[in-house]
Amino acid sequence: MKRQSSRFSTDELNTVINNWELIVEEYNGSLKIKKTTVDKRGLVTQVIFKENVSHLYFVLHRLEISIPYKGGRILIQSGETKPPLFEYSVKNSKYTFSIRDEDLFDKFAKLFGTGELQVGDTEFDNKYFLETNDNKFLEFFLDYKIRNWLNENQIAYFDLNSQKAKNKISAYLFFDELNTESIKHQVEIFKYCIERLNNAL
Repeated sequence: MKRQSSRFSTDELNTVINNWELIVEEYNGSLKIKKTTVDKRGLVTQVIFKENVSHLYFVLHRLEISIPYKGGRILIQSGETKPPLFEYSVKNSKYTFSIRDEDLFDKFAKLFGTGELQVGDTEFDNKYFLETNDNKFLEFFLDYKIRNWLNENQIAYFDLNSQKAKNKISAYLFFDELNTESIKHQVEIFKYCIERLNNAL
């Protein structure tokens, strides 16, 4: 049974924490576990009755992972309420892009001639909405390996130097954190994205 307000049961949470510990050990990184205490009571009740009754509270965990890479650090945040967010600082990039799941509004807008970059991969083009300041750069960057990675995951967004990811490459995605090989695959592909970006700069 899932913990209150959590993506995981207690056993799953312990597995996820253990998996990330194995990953940071393999990559010579670090892991911090932050805990947030949440009051189950309504706001008015909390104000009127301020007593600290332990059974009225639950604790949510957030993991902060740091993995050294190419003179910088891949920062990953994962928590019980939100899927993992990968970030890596990028300095002096003249390029920007934003890739997100194509929603109904995007599909509707395209019917009325809203321009959108298409990369010639039907599955990818139908799934994602692309915005960039340089089409040639993004077409180069989105090789088969990166498109395949995005197609196999559900993403909230994948951005470079956007409003959500200023001076960063950032991927906010859903994947199986109960499997260490799945986590390792995400880390390796994100590293590949950094390399691909460096090759384009």
